[in-house]
Amino acid sequence: MLNREGYEKEWYNKIDILNLFPIKETTYKLRIKNIPTDKTRFVKSIKGKETREIHYSVLDELFNKRRKLSSNEKSKLGHTIKWVNNHKWNYFCNIKPVKATIEENVAKMKLLFEKLSIIKKDITFFYSIEKNSTNDYYHSHFLIDCRKDMVSEEEIAIILEYLVEPNTKRETKNYVVPYDITFGKKGAIYSTKTKIYAFDVLYHNRYKQQNNNELKKTN
Repeated sequence: MLNREGYEKEWYNKIDILNLFPIKETTYKLRIKNIPTDKTRFVKSIKGKETREIHYSVLDELFNKRRKLSSNEKSKLGHTIKWVNNHKWNYFCNIKPVKATIEENVAKMKLLFEKLSIIKKDITFFYSIEKNSTNDYYHSHFLIDCRKDMVSEEEIAIILEYLVEPNTKRETKNYVVPYDITFGKKGAIYSTKTKIYAFDVLYHNRYKQQNNNELKKTN
């Protein structure tokens, strides 16, 4: 079970950290040089070798630096998911259009990003397309990072009015909430939790827009 910050356990070793964060071993070694002594410990393995472990409370501070994906990283779903799960997000959202295909969901996500980019000048946007559990159509999860140039829930809602049907008492067609600190990493993990049929990370003008990574549908 994940704790409030989104971690499964209290202490993490190097292998755990490299699997969790999108960093290389050289970066790991640089970041641990000034770690507080009360936030690290050494435990002996079965073979008697001492292994460093780091307390979960300082993992984000040490290893979760806000950055964009590199050209090499962006094409790898596994690496992208690690990056998404550890990024700083402002909004947690999804839409469930009526009878929408993968391509239609992708088009809606790109249009939403374009409209948000007109309103605000510093947007990072991740979306993933998943299959509905009750039929053969698809829905979208998306996360928004506004950095210092915040977009409001109302501004997002106005754009969504043109992309998806309104909510009803029986069914929620769009869902937008601030990415509250109590989510920890769980909101991002939820957005990458199941089989993804298409995904992308999009940036506004100051970053080069990432290529769309379409995944082939499999039966």
